[in-house]
Amino acid sequence: MSSNYSWYQLASEARGGRLSLDQSVARDCADACAALIQSLHAAREALRNTNFNINLGDFSSGKQLSEGLYKAIRGDDDSLYARLGEHIEVVKLIHDTVGAQVAEMLVTDADVAAGLKKSGV
Repeated sequence: MSSNYSWYQLASEARGGRLSLDQSVARDCADACAALIQSLHAAREALRNTNFNINLGDFSSGKQLSEGLYKAIRGDDDSLYARLGEHIEVVKLIHDTVGAQVAEMLVTDADVAAGLKKSGV
């Protein structure tokens, strides 16, 4: 959780209007994050749906290796499957951070446009 703390803090600052990013950079980053989240979900889903019963023979060492591979891929909190889930959460935080910045810019742009329209410019 501590590695994500700074992203939570940045997301809060972005929602509060205290984070300033170039508009095109923020949009590009938000789009890239959305695409990456989708790719990571697809990879995680593929891991979830794959049968990892690897038959490496009847020897105990083969069975141990098979169990170790399963554990590394999908078996515990330190598995590839679990790590992909953690990466998805971090990329979502980044997306939310820059997404809040993009939303703030859209509100600001709309406010400026409304003000200009009222003033006749």
